Amino acid sequence: MRRRYSGDNGGMHPTNPAQFDDAMADRVPAPDEVREGIWSIPLPMRQPGNPFSLCYLIAGDDGSLHLIDTGYDTDENFAMLLAALDAFGLKLDDLASVFATHLHPDHLGMTGRLRAASGARIGMLRREHEGLVAIAGGDLTVTEGLIASWGVPPERRPELDLRTGDRPTARGGVPEVDRSYEPGQALEVPGRSIQLLATPGHTAGSASLVDADAGLIYTGDTVLPKIFSGLGLGDRTGEANPIADYLNSLEMLARYDELEVAPGHGYRFRGLIERNAVLAEHHLDRSRAAAEIIRADPDATVWEVASRLRWTAGWQNLNGFFLLSALSQTALHLDFARSDAFPG
Repeated sequence: MRRRYSGDNGGMHPTNPAQFDDAMADRVPAPDEVREGIWSIPLPMRQPGNPFSLCYLIAGDDGSLHLIDTGYDTDENFAMLLAALDAFGLKLDDLASVFATHLHPDHLGMTGRLRAASGARIGMLRREHEGLVAIAGGDLTVTEGLIASWGVPPERRPELDLRTGDRPTARGGVPEVDRSYEPGQALEVPGRSIQLLATPGHTAGSASLVDADAGLIYTGDTVLPKIFSGLGLGDRTGEANPIADYLNSLEMLARYDELEVAPGHGYRFRGLIERNAVLAEHHLDRSRAAAEIIRADPDATVWEVASRLRWTAGWQNLNGFFLLSALSQTALHLDFARSDAFPG
């Protein structure tokens, strides 16, 4: 029996029922054609409740192919990508460019492998490229001293070391980036007009892409239909608080409400304004909850505050990168709650 999308899900409406059913059942969906010459290719990843990423393949009017995001760099994912190309009657040799919406390995992991196999050019926003180089070079914003100041128990600190974890690099190290774009520029896809937007928050240089002619907006991990994006999960060399950045990004994206959303995980949908309102309220609620805890217990550490907040996977189940993300975001919420930007 097909699972129906109920009317109480923030006004969102899935545009591919089969993809929605698979996403809600934590199954990897089948590739599908989104529009003529535009395909969605899901690739698996190991994350409970979020078991696949969505890559998008776009054909130019000269027969060239252009990929938005790549999935993790695994032999399985590469084979699945090749199988999808074959099923659509396409060839890897025609892949001319890859654009990564942000620096996480489930979005740029296969860039090095694809460059070697096809000669494809690699692109991303300049701000995100700078962050990628900084992090990959060891310029970590989460230091041992910061982790200690958060009150993390000594026995849990080793698992939070980004130097030994899942760092945002592709096969062979940092991917060589051929083109660093600025917001407002367009991807070089012959016959199409795809505008790049800066939508910081998830990372400092996260990008979304608008293809108004096709009626699509690719949101990477900025707007997701099923889960809430972590914030501040890139470099932190700027002064802005990622939560404030994210809320501003959601407000800016609302102008594209008429477009179908093609996210980096989950399923395609319509109802961008409604979903953005839910996402914004989630993070504001988290800031309010953190502020309430610290008002009642001014000496509470970041670890103690985080342990009292509600996490989708459950606090006791968080480890490694996901624990680090929870702690980092708790610190950000506390900073945001103390700032002039916090609406209370």
